[in-house]
Amino acid sequence: MDLGAGLDRDEDLRRYRRTRNWHLGTCLVLTIASGVVVGGVVVGLADGSASPGEVNVIGGAAVLFVLLALPAVFTAVKAAYWNRLAKERLRETATATATGRTAPPARTWVPPGPGETAYRDLDLTAQVSRLGVPAWRAIGTTVVFLVLLAGGIVEGVRSSASGQELLDSGVRVTARVYFVTEPSKGSWTIDVTYPVGDAWRTAEIRLETKRDFELGQEVPVIYDPEDPGRVRTPEDENTSDVQLSLFVEPLLAGLGGVPFAAWAAVGWVRRHRAVRRTGWHPASVLVTPTGQIFATYFQGGKIELGGVLSTRRATRFAHGERQRAWVGGEASTMVVLFPREGGKRPYAVPVQAETPLSPPRRSSRRRRSRGTSRTDKEKRGPG
Repeated sequence: MDLGAGLDRDEDLRRYRRTRNWHLGTCLVLTIASGVVVGGVVVGLADGSASPGEVNVIGGAAVLFVLLALPAVFTAVKAAYWNRLAKERLRETATATATGRTAPPARTWVPPGPGETAYRDLDLTAQVSRLGVPAWRAIGTTVVFLVLLAGGIVEGVRSSASGQELLDSGVRVTARVYFVTEPSKGSWTIDVTYPVGDAWRTAEIRLETKRDFELGQEVPVIYDPEDPGRVRTPEDENTSDVQLSLFVEPLLAGLGGVPFAAWAAVGWVRRHRAVRRTGWHPASVLVTPTGQIFATYFQGGKIELGGVLSTRRATRFAHGERQRAWVGGEASTMVVLFPREGGKRPYAVPVQAETPLSPPRRSSRRRRSRGTSRTDKEKRGPG
């Protein structure tokens, strides 16, 4: 007997392997990206020295590495989890096949069958394709955040290179401190006066690190001979607020937005594929004020669904009464499609299953009630 015959057709086993491979692929991509970041930092420090601006860029790269490494570790753990489930399911099915028993039933989240393709004037098949719209929108948002991230990094590198060029080719003079600003929040600054030819100029210098200065203290400064107002100290690049905003704000926006937008894009792509496999199944749903959904399929069976991190929330349909909707997908990649009045397009809400599909109990109740009635008749006796 071929114990492996039919095992790969087990739906649970295929789902576990598919989810494992997705997490493993994501982990691989994140690991490669974090390796590229580390490699870039190593190459940048190959000469053994770093200016203050380069240190800032390295700090941003370190943050980017952490934002890539943490999801990589998370997806690796999830891949190991789904791989363990796949092995357990394979062992259960193989044991049942070897002993001639029936394998444990696979968990399901929608009733069997292809689901509905149309309802009145609503083309449900087209609604499956429309799930690609939020996926493409999330992909576009990811690209925007990537552009912001790249722009912030490029501006930081450019600012660092400009500061290093001034440090290497500028005119070095001795300046005197005539004012010191030490706010409780924000950057410390010093106002200095320094000679430019036969004249004296004044400038404010932003300090990279907070350190004490005394009025009248002499400090070395470097200014640009073509633009004497552009000045710095050997330790401080004196980046302006405009330059700092062009570097920091896009970098922070990119660092914060890329992971969430990319996660949303991948999630919608997976939901699109899952609903294509299962189709839409009509159900009567009750939405709680917290976004929890209790669905009873018209084809039989019940399921409990919970919300996921998304801008599309089910709470807008929490009317306190049951309503018609369609459910598709499986496990953590499910979607509830709510119809809307006024000719508006149906609204798709991403959800995840908190319980597998429970079979209908109507027939068991009928058998129980019939058995009870027969027992009562026996107790009452003839006549």
